[in-house]
Amino acid sequence: MDDDTKLVPVLTVGKSNTETTFRFMIELDNKLTGNSRIQLTKDGFRLYIEVVERIFGPDVDFAQLIKFFATEFAGSGRYSPPKVTEVLSKVINGNLNPKHISTS
Repeated sequence: MDDDTKLVPVLTVGKSNTETTFRFMIELDNKLTGNSRIQLTKDGFRLYIEVVERIFGPDVDFAQLIKFFATEFAGSGRYSPPKVTEVLSKVINGNLNPKHISTS
């Protein structure tokens, strides 16, 4: 999601695997071709590091935002996610604006 306009340039539905990750990043690259350098933040899914490097190369400011959750009994009928106990921001490439490192 673009931080300023709140537009979603790409939406991909699929399993968390290599094929889906590559499909998403290729489509994102195609949608953003010709725009200025982007700042990209993804969650801690390990494949993102390799795939972002292969698709965007050094031409992206890239970080991962890794959230750690409390282990708690969900109980029956509970639909809310567990509480976030810690957030780790990890710069992978480039010169990021820390204020815009977010997956929300």
